[in-house]
Amino acid sequence: MKPLRNARKGFTLVELLVVIGIIAILMAILFPVFATVREKARQAKCQANLHQIAVALKEFRSDHGHYPPAPYYDSVNKKYVGGVSDLYPDYIKEKDILICPDDHQIDGLEKEAKERVYSSYNGWVADPSTSWDFEAVDATRPDTDATVNGPKRTYNYYAFSEEGWDAFNDTDWPYVKPTLTLPTWLRNEKLRWRHYPALWNKSAPDNTIICHCCHHRSHFKKDTDKMDAIVTIGGSAKMVNVSQMSHHDTSDAADVSQWVKQSD
Repeated sequence: MKPLRNARKGFTLVELLVVIGIIAILMAILFPVFATVREKARQAKCQANLHQIAVALKEFRSDHGHYPPAPYYDSVNKKYVGGVSDLYPDYIKEKDILICPDDHQIDGLEKEAKERVYSSYNGWVADPSTSWDFEAVDATRPDTDATVNGPKRTYNYYAFSEEGWDAFNDTDWPYVKPTLTLPTWLRNEKLRWRHYPALWNKSAPDNTIICHCCHHRSHFKKDTDKMDAIVTIGGSAKMVNVSQMSHHDTSDAADVSQWVKQSD
């Protein structure tokens, strides 16, 4: 009887290359999926942050009779005052809630940012490594690439600050009555100033958008696909297509007012 041949051990070079090729193909397929899943998780975390901010703002309004003042950086005390930052520590206990997980403008400066009560939802800081002030005069808006004059606050477009088409520059608001003419779109709907969706309006309706977070836009390949996270006073947080939102565009005031109104 002939002896049995020894079983072959190991892989041939061809087999090894085939296995490596299959693994490479699978990685090429799965990595984008994993990246998308991770980004979806960050968006969900951001929306959860915004929802908690909305709840805290309602509590702040209940206790003080008005919403926080517009956010600014106190360079003397080296911390942010007003806006979302005013909610810490009485209404928001964890500083992580103030920061979007996709906010890369503070990469490497996270500890310092938290010490300054920085919030991704207060506004865009031009270069935190050199200055913690809000974006400088004649800077570029991160969402539209349009040039703006003066400090730009993105805490909530047309809802919190006194910027915008229909806003009035009464520095004592919300403690005094508006002096400007009621906007046409309010009159047409038989509404009054108390229905105006802005956080300098202490009676702002629940559909008032507190802010929209533009830190997620880099994850969308096409401009038409870009999404922002938004939240309203009523606590509703969701992702909205940027192309559906009107921006600061002096050529189309009607669209801006429509975005202010948020009738949809």
